[in-house]
Amino acid sequence: MSPLSLAEIPQVQAFQTGLKRLLGVRRVLALATQRRLICCWQHKSLWYWRSIDWPPDACRDGMPMQREVMSEALGELLFE
Repeated sequence: MSPLSLAEIPQVQAFQTGLKRLLGVRRVLALATQRRLICCWQHKSLWYWRSIDWPPDACRDGMPMQREVMSEALGELLFE
């Protein structure tokens, strides 16, 4: 039986992935419209984007009406 290196332990891999996400700074462009939120970012010369639709009545006349729901949606997109 060969000994395991630290890099092969799942908990260490998860920790390394989390640390890379925490320390890796990336600029994100966010566009909020009445109907959806769009986030774009560049990684290795390629552009990626994600979008989600707001729940009904989340935004009215450009003003957020359901701030908690909207902030959770933004957080999910950014940490994805």
